[in-house]
Amino acid sequence: MRRFAPLFALLGLSACYESSVTPDASGAEPDTGLLDDGGVDAAEDAAFDWTPPLPFDGAVPPDDPGPGVMRYRVEGLDLGTDANTGFDLDGFDTRSFNDPVGCGILDGTDGVDNRLQSLVSLAGTFGFDLGSILFGIDLGLTIEIRGYEGLEEDWIRADILAGSDLVAEDAPGLVRDGVAEIHFEELRLPVVPGIGGGIVLPLALVRVRFDLEAPDSAQALLGGALVWDDGTESDLQSLVQLFIANFGGGNFPVALIQTVIVNNLDVAFDGPGSACNGISLAAFVEVERLE
Repeated sequence: MRRFAPLFALLGLSACYESSVTPDASGAEPDTGLLDDGGVDAAEDAAFDWTPPLPFDGAVPPDDPGPGVMRYRVEGLDLGTDANTGFDLDGFDTRSFNDPVGCGILDGTDGVDNRLQSLVSLAGTFGFDLGSILFGIDLGLTIEIRGYEGLEEDWIRADILAGSDLVAEDAPGLVRDGVAEIHFEELRLPVVPGIGGGIVLPLALVRVRFDLEAPDSAQALLGGALVWDDGTESDLQSLVQLFIANFGGGNFPVALIQTVIVNNLDVAFDGPGSACNGISLAAFVEVERLE
């Protein structure tokens, strides 16, 4: 029985929403819209008085933070974080399956959103290093930072380049005591070619935090939400379907992966009452200062 324990864990994770749902007298399952403590369903949750958090507590960074450019190469991507490491992407600390924000997925400490870590840990019980399987390549990215003047608190702007191509631009950042936090709207992460067939996954709500003053290289924390379905053939859903098509012939129920991920989506990009369409992550990347 012990060798089947990971599979039972996988099934349990895929049923994380369904464990409290009881069929009615007709045998049909009731509406699975999450109920709050007062019995209000998801449609009424749409009126919940909540707005996404403003970057940097609402402070507005200048369009031109000043002269000077610093460049950092981004190398590798390590998903070996824990559920309490990452960023609070939605500004809400989800503590109940019935909370109107967070898609019923409980947050880590202080509202940290890093749901992918649960799937990474589960994959590890099967002997799979999910991070290496998906992202075990050189990301080939460079961060260019403008305007840092070494002040105790300093505004910056940042771009990300893949080779010579600009892939994210003019993102605001704030440096406190040498540690920068930068907010990008989106970044696309290349997947190992043998797995993803050229898929470049969209990561939304991107956050990057690292020490600008590290002499050579430093470990940066990358956070965001992988988009499940963005209407293209280069999103997380497309990657999972490709994986099922390529590896679905063995003894392991590969098709169950899609069910597990869908039941663990914890980000609704359009706010309460909208579809859950992203799964949060946090990862470590190495940044190396370039001359």
